[in-house]
Parts: sequence; C-alpha cells; structure tokens
Amino acid sequence: MLTEALSSLATVTVISENEAIEHIMQLSYDMILVDATVVRDVPSLIAHIRDRLPEANVIVGAADLNWEMARAAFQAGALDYIDQSRSIRELRMLLARILEGQHDPFALSI
Repeated sequence: MLTEALSSLATVTVISENEAIEHIMQLSYDMILVDATVVRDVPSLIAHIRDRLPEANVIVGAADLNWEMARAAFQAGALDYIDQSRSIRELRMLLARILEGQHDPFALSI
C-alpha cells in the first residue's frame, strides 16, 4: 500500500531488509520507509540508516499499531510511525508533507 501511495510522488525502490544496508551505502535517499511487519530488528536498521544518511527521513510503517515498537523507532531516529491501514489518499498526503519538509515531527501519525 505504501508503494502505491508514493508512486505518484517519487521514484520508489522496494528492497529487502538484507539489501537495505548495501543500498544505503551506495545511494542517497530523501525518504526511507521501513515496514515494521517484515523487518526483524527495526531499531537496528534505523540506526544503520542514521549512521549513513543522517538527513534522510526515516518513516516506519506498520499494519498493527504497537506503542513499544513506535517508541523504539523514535528512539532510534525515525521521523514518524504510520498506520499502513490508512487510505491511499491519507498516506499520500502525509508522505507528500514529509517530502516537502512540512511535517511536524511532534505530531504522531499513528
């Protein structure tokens, strides 16, 4: 669903957790979406991303809202933790605000 929401806003590259570290070592990204439902260690992945790309907007998405995971993601450096069950329109609006730099990092989006 996130790929569909972003496709009209930016170039979307979908990669596995194992490929993520390799890709961020080679390329630069404006936004990185981490799917918490498929990544085993979300905080660790965010820490790796932050080490290489401190300016990237790291967004964690999850189908199930989990406050413990959200807190761990924020502590690791995520900009937001979003509910993937939102409508495509809502996701697109949120992601567009982030890409345009108009996101309020203190307004939790779950």
